[in-house]
Amino acid sequence: MSTLTGHPKRIKKCAFCDYWLGDAGLEFVSNATGYKFDGNVKGKCIKKNGSLVNSGTQCSYYQPSPEARKLL
Repeated sequence: MSTLTGHPKRIKKCAFCDYWLGDAGLEFVSNATGYKFDGNVKGKCIKKNGSLVNSGTQCSYYQPSPEARKLL
């Protein structure tokens, strides 16, 4: 388990993307810090034809998920 911390406005990770289907266990830390999440969880990317992608991967098709939009 690789615990990462990041803000959806500053880092565009798959865990925060609307096109990524998976559960990275997003845990809210603060408005400044963002969320804590597991960067090794695999999920399917809709934009990459359902390919498995780690939640900690930099997303090239980034579109903030509803949970990520709360901090934008």
